Formats: sequence, C-alpha cells, structure tokens
Amino acid sequence: MPKISIVIPCYEMFGLGSFMLNHSLSILEKQTFNDFEVIISDHSVDDNILNLCLNKRQSIDIKYIRNEKNRGSPSANVNNGIINSSGELIKILCQDDYLYDETSLMETVRNFDYNKKWLVSANWHTKDRLTFSNIHMPRYNKRLYVHNTIGTHSCLTMINDKDILFDENLIWFMDCEYFYRLYLKYGLPRILREPTIIVTLWEGQVTNTIINEEIVKKERVYLENKYDKK
Repeated sequence: MPKISIVIPCYEMFGLGSFMLNHSLSILEKQTFNDFEVIISDHSVDDNILNLCLNKRQSIDIKYIRNEKNRGSPSANVNNGIINSSGELIKILCQDDYLYDETSLMETVRNFDYNKKWLVSANWHTKDRLTFSNIHMPRYNKRLYVHNTIGTHSCLTMINDKDILFDENLIWFMDCEYFYRLYLKYGLPRILREPTIIVTLWEGQVTNTIINEEIVKKERVYLENKYDKK
C-alpha cells in the first residue's frame, strides 16, 4: 500500500491552533493504516504548534516546517506542505477538521483509484465535536471553479503531483478552483460516498473571519477572467 503525506497548514487560530491540531493528531494516532507522514506547515509566530509537534513525534511521523513566507495566505501555506511531501499520495487536512474514525485512512487507501488520480470523500459537519449533521456528498458541476459542490479541501486525496499547486491569489475560492484544475488535468475524481472527514463549524473559521463581500467579488471576477473567456 502507498505511503500518504497528510498536509496540515497551521496558524495560531486565535489561540486555539494547538487545541484544534491536537484533536486531529490524536485521531491520527489511532489509525489502522499507519504508513503516513504528517506535514505541518506553520504560519504561526509563536511556538505552540511547534511544541505540540515535538510532543507527538514519538507516536506520529511529523515533519514540522516553520513557514515564514506569505503569512495569512491559506493557499501559500498548503502549497508549502505539498512541496515538502514525500508520500505517493497527498491528503489535505485543514487544521480545524479531522478524520472521522480510526479506519478513515484505510478506507481512503482502499478506495483510491490510480487511474483517476484524485479522490474526494463525503464528510459530516459538527459544532461540538460530539454530534454530526448535514452530511455532504461531493459532486461535479461545469462551473466548479466558482460554484463549490465538492466541499472543503479536507476531503481531498490525490496523487503526489507538485506541478498542481493552489492559486495563491485565492482564499474563498481556493478549494473549488483547485478541484477544477485537477479535473482539467485528470478528469472526474473517484467519489468515496462513505464519510472520512469531520468539518468543524465555528466562529474562528477562515470563512467567518477574513472573508468579506469585497474579497468574494474580487476573486469571482479574477476567476471569470481566468476561465470564462477561454
């Protein structure tokens, strides 16, 4: 079976960064599939994430990278993780999201289709990390780059292809535009209908903090110029 690089872009997250990451790492420690590395690309200016990673290194293969470039850019931070990945497969995992259960990585590997090159899985949502609701099932649409019907990039596992990186001009549309470019290169993904990811809904999400109407409008115009005129 292939080795997986799990890319987790991190930052202080309003003082909750290490708490969120610790929850995710604790579930990774229990995985039945264990041939994986965790790539932490850290935009933090403090050492909370670093210290947590040092404490977890005895039980998890963690590659910690202090990323001082382009702080505040989620796309740049996840790109740094992708570039530093060594696994045959790359799984993206947002800092405040986490794997559904101890078999999530095994199910991902078992269902990965090397002919399709990328997989997206269903995911649950939670507000309290105890109860789950609103399962999301990924699907494709022709204007995926501005209409995200696949979901968070935490649901993504792909072949390790460092030629495809997130567009660093984007925040709000960064995931669906990336999915669209994967589609242009590889075609439709393998869709895993069993949920492997829990998406945490809370007030500190990027979508609830740095995103505003002006950013969304600017990015939409950028993407329409990038794709609609071709």
